[in-house]
Amino acid sequence: MSSHYLRFMRLIAVFGIFVLPVTALAACGNTSDEETSEAQVEVSSQSNDEESTEEEISDPEEENEETESGDTDEQTDPEPPVDTEEEESDDTDEQVDTEEGEEAETPTEQPAQRIQFTTGDIGEIIEGSILEGDLTPVYVLGASAQQLMQVTLTSLQGTVSLDIESPNGEKLVTGVTETKILLPADGDYLIYINSLSGDATYSLDVLITSVVEYVSVQFQAGTSSATVSGGMLRGETGPVYGLVAAAGQRMEITITSLEENASFDVLTPSGEYLINEIAGQQFEFSSILPEDGEYLITTNALRGNVSFDLNISILD
Repeated sequence: MSSHYLRFMRLIAVFGIFVLPVTALAACGNTSDEETSEAQVEVSSQSNDEESTEEEISDPEEENEETESGDTDEQTDPEPPVDTEEEESDDTDEQVDTEEGEEAETPTEQPAQRIQFTTGDIGEIIEGSILEGDLTPVYVLGASAQQLMQVTLTSLQGTVSLDIESPNGEKLVTGVTETKILLPADGDYLIYINSLSGDATYSLDVLITSVVEYVSVQFQAGTSSATVSGGMLRGETGPVYGLVAAAGQRMEITITSLEENASFDVLTPSGEYLINEIAGQQFEFSSILPEDGEYLITTNALRGNVSFDLNISILD
């Protein structure tokens, strides 16, 4: 019994010698595997952490980029490139408009030349010339209300006319070469010289006189004519008469004087002569009227002192 027992114990001891290293090796292997797994887990965790960290790091950059992009958008929204171009275009348009306005405002007349009468004189003659394409010559003359302005423009070429403008800017006559006007107000009157074609030289004769009186002719009810009497001393400008009539009516006028030394002129409301005593010193007039308005009848002394009777009729 004891020898068998001893053999058995020896076997166990020998077996234990082999089993223990194997077990230890197995244990070490398990431990190594566990450590490797843990290391892998730690590496994986670190990798994930790094990726997470990178994502976290990249997220602020992206947010910053988005913020900067948003800020840029906000900055560019109030002043987009298109609006800037439109504003520049608008500025260009305004400049073009301004230039066009400046071209539209380009003067078509020369600075006005003031007419000064010689002391004690009542008139002046101005010689001038105008070339085709030149600015319009303009003359300015101060006068008073109820004075009579007589203007005559002559030219060898016959290619000029004149306009007269009142102090308030109203055109009193246009496109004539001679006229008489009973001035409506105190102030400066402008005389424009117009070139009708080509070059021309001209002579402008301006006369300002104070009339003896102005009379507005009125017919009595039921009548179509009136006779007025007047007179003037030598050198005076005779009475001036105004009569309102309509286009298509006939005006008839006769003037009589003891020495046949009185004559008259008739002018339309627009300042054109219907009869001019200088042309023929006529003592009778009859004509169909060309326009509505007040017709001007001026009386003149041919010589010496004058007294006269003036008969005026208007027939339909």
